[in-house]
Amino acid sequence: MRVRPRFAFPLAVALGLTLCATAVRAQGTTAAPTKEEFTAFAVNLSRIGSTTPTPLDITITRWTTVAEQERLTSILREKGQPALVDALHKAQAIGSIRTPTSLSYEFRYAIQERTRDNRRRIILLTDRPIEYEELADRGVTLEYPFAAIELLVDDNGKGAGSLWIAARLTLLDNLLILDNYADRPVTLNGVHRRK
Repeated sequence: MRVRPRFAFPLAVALGLTLCATAVRAQGTTAAPTKEEFTAFAVNLSRIGSTTPTPLDITITRWTTVAEQERLTSILREKGQPALVDALHKAQAIGSIRTPTSLSYEFRYAIQERTRDNRRRIILLTDRPIEYEELADRGVTLEYPFAAIELLVDDNGKGAGSLWIAARLTLLDNLLILDNYADRPVTLNGVHRRK
C-alpha cells in the first residue's frame, strides 16, 4: 500500500474565513494587481504522469471574493467533496494554466495571503479534467477530482511553487487537508511574474 502525501492549509488560507480575510486587509497588506501572469518550469518527480520538464503559463484574472470563499467552505463542510467539485465546475473562471503546446485549462478559485517571511502565498484550485478512459475504468483516481497550485513569491513575483495534478480535499477542524494521488506534487521552479 502506497502512502500518499498530505498537505494541510489553514482553512482561513485555503477556503477563507471572513474574520481572517478582514484581518489581513486591516494589517495594511498591499493588494496585488487584479490580473497577473506567471511563468514556471514544472518538474514532475513523482511516479505518475510525464517526467518531461515543462514550461507553464499561469494567469490570474481576478481573486475569489470573501462571499465566494464562505460559500465554498460551507459546501465542503456540509455536503462534502462531490458537491464542491460540482460547485467549482459551475463557477466562473478566475484564471488559467497552459503549456506552450496545449490549450489553457481554467482555474475557478484564487486567493492569496502574506506569509510570516513576507512572501505572497497564492492558492489556485479547480476541478480537474477527467478523461473518458478514467471514467470508464472507475478507478481510485476518481476520488482525487481536484487540481491545485501553490505559489510562494516575493514582491517582485519571483519564487517557487507546487502543482497537485490529482488531489482530494477534506476538512479537519480549521485545516483543509489536501491529499495528493501521486507520491509528491509537481515542483514549480523559476516562478516569475511577467511585467
